[in-house]
Amino acid sequence: MSEVFFCADHHFGHKNIIKFIDSHGNRYRPFESIEEMHEVIIARHNSVVGKNDVVYFLGDITFNPKYLCFLNEMNGEKYLVKGNHDSFSAYTYLKYFKDIQGVVKKYDFVMSHVPVHPSQMDRWKMNVHGHLHAETIMLGDEPDLRYYNVSMEAIDFTPVHLSVITNEMLKREELKNGKY
Repeated sequence: MSEVFFCADHHFGHKNIIKFIDSHGNRYRPFESIEEMHEVIIARHNSVVGKNDVVYFLGDITFNPKYLCFLNEMNGEKYLVKGNHDSFSAYTYLKYFKDIQGVVKKYDFVMSHVPVHPSQMDRWKMNVHGHLHAETIMLGDEPDLRYYNVSMEAIDFTPVHLSVITNEMLKREELKNGKY
């Protein structure tokens, strides 16, 4: 049986992303070169994803279609939830992805690139998203438990297994209901 994984914000070929700084003053990506970043992302992907597994890419694969070829080196049957930087034709993406969507409702949660607005979150148990890179959605002084960020920086550049997300979703539900 196939396993299911999630990831976002690969930014293949985006040379400046290794220079970006988060709100805490840390570099988003600890790589010396864009080539090193590509190698690490592909290696970590293949270290957990098998050839027959399913992978949801929650947007922002690359700004340049020539870098989509890296997807051929990555294991799994790939599905794309388009991000704000995924602006090429469907034809271009369908060479690499089994399907392309804007938002996916599955596994008791909603998948999107940009986080769903908080006013809409009563419809789902959780929003699995990208876009924020190393940042966390806050609810006052605490992380908002309705959101799960799978941006590369938030997941140590390694796709997250469905069981990790569903276990976290159950734990967060219990926290919200006062069981912890």
